[in-house]
Amino acid sequence: MKIKEMDSDKARMELGHAVYMATVYYYETIGEHGKLTDGKRLRGNGHHMAQNISEQAQKLWDERLIDKK
Repeated sequence: MKIKEMDSDKARMELGHAVYMATVYYYETIGEHGKLTDGKRLRGNGHHMAQNISEQAQKLWDERLIDKK
């Protein structure tokens, strides 16, 4: 992956989007819609679960963001 330069707000937004895209695939497509091969499925709304994880990633970003010295 090529690392590009960006400001902290854009990085936070792109992080949230990337985390959402990765997790929605598992929570919604695989887990919620029964693509698991062991007869199990996730209960609940995969979209909302992915949104929650995305929000947590952005919150962690905000908590750890500091000014350079």
